[in-house]
Amino acid sequence: ADSAVQKQLEDIRESQKDGSAQMAAQIDLKMMSGKRLSAQEMEYLKEHDPETYKKAKAIEMEREAYERELKNCKTKEEVQRVKAAHAAAGLDQVNNIKNNPNIPSGKKLALIKQELAKSTALEDSMRSFVKSGDYKKLPTEAERQKAEKEMEEAKKAEMGLDEETKD
Repeated sequence: ADSAVQKQLEDIRESQKDGSAQMAAQIDLKMMSGKRLSAQEMEYLKEHDPETYKKAKAIEMEREAYERELKNCKTKEEVQRVKAAHAAAGLDQVNNIKNNPNIPSGKKLALIKQELAKSTALEDSMRSFVKSGDYKKLPTEAERQKAEKEMEEAKKAEMGLDEETKD
């Protein structure tokens, strides 16, 4: 009877290991595709893989900062500049990692993978921003200048009317 119980316990441990490996693979795939991790997935990482947890947390903080930057943009061109600046910074980072002779090749791969995960997360945020309609509502710089010029002319005209009514 004891051996049957032992066998059951071993089976349970094995299935937990498989589940754990599956969860880790699922999280990795999600990170590499730029998707946000759930609270449950973050908790799993915190408990089972603190190193990846730190990376996921850093990516999430970077994503939130990027989203704030996008929301603060006043024109479509400004959004494109923010996107280009982040893309260029990511590429610089990858080149710095790749060309640094002091980083062992295994570590280089992990660092570049981290940059890729960050890049896809930012791209995911950009897609959400465009989909939300916030991007569409933004004027182009030419439209914004035209609107500002019209406002200025309207104020001048109003002031002119005020001058005439004072007499």
